[in-house]
Amino acid sequence: MPSRISILMLLMIAPFATAEERRTFTVSVDRKPSGTTQLSIQKRDDGSVVATTQADVTVRIAFITYKYAFRGMEVWKNGKLTEVATATNDNGRKHSVTLLPGREGLDVVADGKASNLKGDFWLTTYWKLPAEGQRGPKVTLLDADTGKLIEAKLERVGKEKLTVLSEVAECEHYRLSGGVQVDLWFDADGRLVRQESIEEGHRTVLELSRLTKD
Repeated sequence: MPSRISILMLLMIAPFATAEERRTFTVSVDRKPSGTTQLSIQKRDDGSVVATTQADVTVRIAFITYKYAFRGMEVWKNGKLTEVATATNDNGRKHSVTLLPGREGLDVVADGKASNLKGDFWLTTYWKLPAEGQRGPKVTLLDADTGKLIEAKLERVGKEKLTVLSEVAECEHYRLSGGVQVDLWFDADGRLVRQESIEEGHRTVLELSRLTKD
């Protein structure tokens, strides 16, 4: 099963990074501050892009405390997802997913169960839009937590102005429906700046709060 160590090993054997961008998102649940998501994006000299994600969320409702922790690494090349390694602790329920190129398609091991996938998938980290030719109306999502496939509809809502990092930015608003309920906003550089979703009846919002580049 993937762990922090296996994710780091995959990063160590990846080609040399030529640039890195780090994004921090604040997470709120039902309008209450609940945690952060840290995203690091590295462009490699072989043309691939490696994204590592670390999310830590704690939600307190009445006498109940819910905790969620996610560690993940994904590799994209030529607009296609080629590698994934994730480890999730969903309030005590642990999941792991690995995905690597196989003889045909992609070989996936999710919670110890192996399968083979063919076609194009959009990982539910959502940090980048799928390639232009894959933007709906139907999309297949790969759940980053569990490795399950989710069939969804992707709709472009239109351009909207949002305050991003204290500045007004014109963003593209997209909506996923069907197997998930998620609204996503991307800036002019295709960067995810806001995400709204309904998780077990609770409104969860991620907002870009910090951006640094090397």
